[in-house]
Amino acid sequence: MYLSLAGLCCFWRNASRIWERSVKRHNYKGYEFEDATVMLDDGRFHARVCITGFGAGHTRSQRFIDLERFVDKGDAHQRAISVARAWIDEEQGNDKLALPTSFSPLC
Repeated sequence: MYLSLAGLCCFWRNASRIWERSVKRHNYKGYEFEDATVMLDDGRFHARVCITGFGAGHTRSQRFIDLERFVDKGDAHQRAISVARAWIDEEQGNDKLALPTSFSPLC
């Protein structure tokens, strides 16, 4: 069992207040991400995303990304999702937690 980001994302600070929302999870290339877009006091939408990487059934990495503010809610959601996928694509080539390919066991 792993700790989901739902608990962390649902209480992510927005300016000086704490907000709650329903969570929409997405799975992409072995990562889970959640669109954490929120409406601000001025009516605009702040695009945000929470990304979790798993290994052997456990959480091995987490990333919280704050993005731009949008007038249209749909634009904010699309931005959060596209950034999450781009980050995951980039991260797969830079995974520092993986064992080196030249690893050899001690004899």
